[in-house]
Amino acid sequence: FSFKKQLYYSIIIQKNWRRFFVQLQFHFDLTDIILIQSFARMKLAQRDLSIQHCAASKIQGIIRQWIATNIFYQLQKQRYQEDKLRANVIFCQALIRRNIQRKEFLNILNCHRSAYIIQSTYRRYREKLLIIKIKEKIGVWIQAHCRGIVARKKYKENLLQISKLQRIWRGY
Repeated sequence: FSFKKQLYYSIIIQKNWRRFFVQLQFHFDLTDIILIQSFARMKLAQRDLSIQHCAASKIQGIIRQWIATNIFYQLQKQRYQEDKLRANVIFCQALIRRNIQRKEFLNILNCHRSAYIIQSTYRRYREKLLIIKIKEKIGVWIQAHCRGIVARKKYKENLLQISKLQRIWRGY
C-alpha cells in the first residue's frame, strides 16, 4: 500500500468512525432525550392524572351527593305517601269499626227494645190483672157494702117494726 492510499483509507476509516461514533452518540443522546421526554411526559401525565383524579373525585362526590339527595327526597316522599296511606287506612278502619259498633249497638238496642216491649207488655198485663182483681174486689166490696147498708137499713126497719110490735104488745 502506498502512503497516499493508507492516508486515504485512514481518513475514510476515521471519517466512518467519527460518523459511526457521532451516530452512536446521537443515538444515545436521542435515547436519553426520549427517556427524559418520556419521564417529563410521565410526570406531566401523572400531574394531569392527579388533577383529573381530583376532578373525577369531586365529580363523583357531587354526583353521589345528588344521588343521595334524590334518594332522600324519594324516601321522604314515599314515607309521606305511606303516612298518608296509613292515615287513610286508619280512617277507613275507624269508619268500619264505627259502623260495626253502631250495628252492634242497634242490635243491643233492639234486644233492649224487645226486652223493654216484653217488660212493658208484661207490666201492662200484670196491671190489667191487678185492675181486674181490684175491680173484682171493689165489686165485691161495693156489693158487700151495699148489702151491709141494705142489711142495716132492713135491720133498722126490722128494729122499728119490732119496737112498734113490742109497744103494741106491751101497750104503750
